[in-house]
Amino acid sequence: MNPSFAKRIAILCNGAQSHSQKIKSRIETFPLLAAVDGGAEHCRHLGLKPHLIIGDFDSCSADLLAFFSDVPCKRFPADKDKTDLELALEELMHPGTEEITLFGALGNRIDHTISNIMLLSRFPGRLFIEDEQTRLFVIDQKVTLSCPVGQLISLIPLNGPATDIHTEGLKWKLSGATLDKHFIGISNRAEKSQVHITVGHGDLLCCLNTSH
Repeated sequence: MNPSFAKRIAILCNGAQSHSQKIKSRIETFPLLAAVDGGAEHCRHLGLKPHLIIGDFDSCSADLLAFFSDVPCKRFPADKDKTDLELALEELMHPGTEEITLFGALGNRIDHTISNIMLLSRFPGRLFIEDEQTRLFVIDQKVTLSCPVGQLISLIPLNGPATDIHTEGLKWKLSGATLDKHFIGISNRAEKSQVHITVGHGDLLCCLNTSH
């Protein structure tokens, strides 16, 4: 499949990743799967064949590349100013792309984890990070969430304060609030099946607990 025609794309990264049937089934809902460097090893463990492998391949063994010898590869030099994931997003994110969800983007190296979370603010509402317990994305204006009553939702400012925040449907309502390093909205809870969140200015990280 040509990545430029895929509206929904899953990317497997080289971070910590469960190889559960839940994760495999979730990834299989995406029409296109790309592996970033050592994320190809997660593909092999999950029994998934990526449509594309991207990276400098410093985390890909010769055995792994041989296993996926019929999969197209996009190779970048090891010495570069951007991470393999940044380059993969430049390759795959197009104007018609509605969603790219990253799996294996958390854990292992804390610097990579923080960097990957910050990348969400470059593509608010279109780039997501997901594992068995959490779904992360950035709200830059507004969002309506359909979720079960009792859903845990945390709102965390990125790249500076997020201001003029309004919420409806949460237990602890925000009205014109500012979230910053002094006030972070951890573990709020949905009281309705639809939650509305708007942000006047800034990048607001939304963390949905999906473990239940």
